[in-house]
Amino acid sequence: MTWATWGDRSARLLTGVLVAGVLGCGADAEPERNSGPGPEVRTTPDDDPCPPGPEARHDQLPRMCAVADAWEASDAPRRWAEEFHPLDAHVQLPEDGLRDEFQNGAVRALTSLPGESADGAIRWEDGETSTVPLMSAAAAFGEMDSGIAERVEGYPAMEVTGVEPGEMRLHTSRGPAQVPAWLFTLDGYDTPLRYAAVAAPTPPTASIEPAVGDRDLAGLALGSLSEDGRRVTVTWWDGSCEESAIDVLETDESIVIARSVSGGPPPGTACTAEVRIVEKTLELEHPLGERAPLDASTGEVLQPELLDARNP
Repeated sequence: MTWATWGDRSARLLTGVLVAGVLGCGADAEPERNSGPGPEVRTTPDDDPCPPGPEARHDQLPRMCAVADAWEASDAPRRWAEEFHPLDAHVQLPEDGLRDEFQNGAVRALTSLPGESADGAIRWEDGETSTVPLMSAAAAFGEMDSGIAERVEGYPAMEVTGVEPGEMRLHTSRGPAQVPAWLFTLDGYDTPLRYAAVAAPTPPTASIEPAVGDRDLAGLALGSLSEDGRRVTVTWWDGSCEESAIDVLETDESIVIARSVSGGPPPGTACTAEVRIVEKTLELEHPLGERAPLDASTGEVLQPELLDARNP
C-alpha cells in the first residue's frame, strides 16, 4: 500500500501537504469552476501505511484502510474486473463544449427520435467483445432532458436536429473500450454530442457502513483519467470559505480517496452561501488499471459525473 496527501497551500506534518483551495471567501460572483494546479507533492512512507493496532498516523487513515480491506475481502474486485463499469462520463460533449443555453437539462427535440431498442457490442481493447442490450435514442434523450423546456415557454434549450448510431471510447473497469452510442446533432454545433447507449450495471459494493460525522464529505466524483491511468481527476463542491484536503491510499485492488475540511474563514471574512466546483488531479504511484476508485466516506465506487456549476 502507498499513502499520499496533495496540496498547494500550507505544510501538514505527516506524509504530505495540505490540498486545495480557499474558494472565494466573501465573493458575490456566480459559482465557477476552481482548478488547483496539477499534482505537486507526493510522499510515500517507508512502512505499511495501515499498521495493526492504534498506531495510525493520520485521522483519515483508519477509515481509508477499513474501506480498502472491506473491498478486498468481498467479491467486488472480481465483479469490477469482469463487468462493464465506465470510468468516464456517459456523455461526451461537442468539441467546443456547450454554450449557456444548456441550463438545468434544457433539451428540445426538433426531429423524430427512434424508440426501438436492440443489442450491440462493447469492443474491449484486448480484442474481446461483449453483447449488451442498448437503449433507444428516445430513451437516451429522455435521460438528458429535464423537461423544463417543454414546461416553460421560450426557455433557452439545446436543440437536437438529428441522431444516428455510432460509438464512443470510454475508460472502464476492464480498460479502454469502444461503446455503442447515440450521436445527437445539435443546432449550431459542428460536432455531435455522444451519449452511451449502454446502461452500466450497479457498481459492486463492499460490506461497510458509511462513515459517521463526515460533515457531508460524500459527493466526490470522477473527472478525467489520463490515457496511461497515472492521473485521476476528482471533483467536489466546496462552500465559499471551505478549505479541503484530498488524501489517497493505494492498494493492489483499489485507490481510496478521502476528502476532509479543515480551518475556517479569516477573521472578519463574510462568507457567502454560494458553492463552487473544485477539481484536483492526483498522480498515482501506479496506473489505476483494474483497481477501483473508492470514496472513503461512503465506501462506494466513485462515479463519473458532468458537474454543472449552476446545479449543485
